[in-house]
Amino acid sequence: MRSCAAKPSGTCWLPAFPRPAKISRSRSALVADRHQIDFEGRRFWTWCAYDILGIFGALRATGTAASRSPATSAPITIRFRDGRPEAAGVVLFRPSDSIAASFTSIYEEWCPNSNFFEDAGLARAWSASHKLEGRVLSLEEASDLATAEWLPVTRPRQRHSP
Repeated sequence: MRSCAAKPSGTCWLPAFPRPAKISRSRSALVADRHQIDFEGRRFWTWCAYDILGIFGALRATGTAASRSPATSAPITIRFRDGRPEAAGVVLFRPSDSIAASFTSIYEEWCPNSNFFEDAGLARAWSASHKLEGRVLSLEEASDLATAEWLPVTRPRQRHSP
């Protein structure tokens, strides 16, 4: 994991959002954050629920992720096997990419709105009450999209001969 800044305790933080974005400079890099990932005996954190799916998928990792539903504050635990999520009924609300262009901080404005919910009805009600454009995705669909975005981040860069 080239992008992981490890601590001696076996914990580390994974940078979220694999595409270019304005990231808050006040961010401390080695702290617990909104979404927790556990695999291979190590604990990681990421900013966005969407990134959990991409990280597990791109690494084809087996482990667990923990988050909270913003609608009910209920804990949501998702188990992964070989990069695929296993959580019946859980969905992801993904904000529209078009609204990201208006944000000054992906961490403070986009990521808090990319969340897991216990079901699609709660996700739709929450996004409507927050006047957010976006999509409610099954974990399978969200995992496919996120994995495609994270694959280039997790693969070694190809060196081109001159």
